[in-house]
Amino acid sequence: MTQPYVPDMAQQANRPVCVAAVVSAVASLFGLPGAIVGAVSGVVALRQIAREGMRGKALAWTGIAISGLWVIASGLAVIVLLAASGHTVSGSVVVHP
Repeated sequence: MTQPYVPDMAQQANRPVCVAAVVSAVASLFGLPGAIVGAVSGVVALRQIAREGMRGKALAWTGIAISGLWVIASGLAVIVLLAASGHTVSGSVVVHP
């Protein structure tokens, strides 16, 4: 049986870090607009990492995850604000007696 080739630590450390992965992680920290950039660049980074064998998979996944949290938090905030203002999702105003 042959063993699969595993590069040593020095070879792994010499691989470049994917810039799109770094952009994904950093952009996702800047609210909803950054979340859009973070999610898109995270997906681009994962494809580039798989194709070219670069480092940065954890950064890309971190950017995607934080972006997802921003989208969920923003959606919940909109729902809470609409409920607190007395509007329904259909747009009609609820009048409390």
